[in-house]
Amino acid sequence: MESIQALGIVRFSYASYGGYQTKHASIDERLEYLFNPVRIEERFILFEYITLPAIRAQTDPDFTLIVVTSKDIPKPYLERLRALIDGIPQIALVLKEPQIHRQAMRQVIQPYKNRNCDVIAHFRLDDDDAVAIDFIERTKIAFKKCIPDYEQVDKCALDFNQGVLLQTKADICIAHQTQLPQATAGLVVFMPPHLSKTIIHYPHHRITDFMPLVTDTTPDMFVRSLNTFNDSPRSRVQNISNQPTPAHLIKTLQTRFKISIPDMLTAKL
Repeated sequence: MESIQALGIVRFSYASYGGYQTKHASIDERLEYLFNPVRIEERFILFEYITLPAIRAQTDPDFTLIVVTSKDIPKPYLERLRALIDGIPQIALVLKEPQIHRQAMRQVIQPYKNRNCDVIAHFRLDDDDAVAIDFIERTKIAFKKCIPDYEQVDKCALDFNQGVLLQTKADICIAHQTQLPQATAGLVVFMPPHLSKTIIHYPHHRITDFMPLVTDTTPDMFVRSLNTFNDSPRSRVQNISNQPTPAHLIKTLQTRFKISIPDMLTAKL
């Protein structure tokens, strides 16, 4: 059995050159946008109530999640971020100066790679998305299905394509189940530790241009959030439903992701 390191990365308002669909003329303009009080308040709430609960509750606690933020993050926001991740030993917080996006991610991840393992399972999350509480466990188990492809080209992607869309806008919190191929939060890339690239070097919607892909249809493996400040313009305007979230899905969010819709509504998104 190969030894597998699960190694993830989250950008939390990191100001880079490139890496965003929302364009800015300068780093100063990007920093101003990222730390706009209205935007950053929403990001903190989404990160706290959507992303972090299942990270704390992973059934396999053997993983590392790097949270990358801007070196120029205002001190009150940095203190708030540190308070949120305090007590989650798997999270490493990195403050990074502005840099070309993919170069920055390559540098950030290197110190955390276990070069004695056989395979690294790279994954990424946006700061408003989530993975299921057994994501790490199932990722390591699913590598067995990827071995034939992995052995051919030294890399292979795994796609958990069953998840939940969660709309959180204007005091609305509505969810429905979805099949969404190659969603950011549902994707894993297996690579040997000597390769310097990260999952961020491969556009998720074009992953098959670079490596084989194995699909896993385990239900309810990720949450994709739709909110006011999605980086994708299409996601910002997408509406998923006018119907209340059914009771069974409210329970699924609680059991699979530790997400509480009542708590999110109370937080006044």
